[in-house]
Parts: sequence; C-alpha cells; structure tokens
Amino acid sequence: MDAKNMPIWAISTGNEPLNGIAFFFFVHFMSLGWVPRNQAVWLNDFLGPTIRKSKFKDILIFGNDDQRYSFPAWFKDVS
Repeated sequence: MDAKNMPIWAISTGNEPLNGIAFFFFVHFMSLGWVPRNQAVWLNDFLGPTIRKSKFKDILIFGNDDQRYSFPAWFKDVS
C-alpha cells in the first residue's frame, strides 16, 4: 500500500466480533469471535506492542468497530 501511496491510518481487530460467538449457528460469513476481556488482553499484550514498535506506530486500532450498539457493555467489560 505504501508503494501505491495509500497510507494505512487504522486497522481493526476483526469483523463482527460478537457474531463469531453469539450467532455462529446461523451467520455464514467470515467473522472473528471475541469476548471483551479476551480482546483487551490480546490488544494489550500482543497487537498493541507489536504495532507500537513498528513503522506504523501512530496507526489507530479499532475494536468492535462495526457493532456500535454494543459499545457501552463491551467497553465496560474491557476495563
């Protein structure tokens, strides 16, 4: 993407994080299942430090970015 002058400004932790857990019986598209605590640990212990040590250290990291209705409960459980 750099070679095509397309800067990366943000990444996501995964698509539809609740669908991979709550709706896996009837949702038949690719989605990653996260529960808030597991996502927080993975971000804190693995993805966050890796990104911050890379040339992309200023990139934004989105979590739960396409299921905004669950923000209040999700982020309460993460903290």
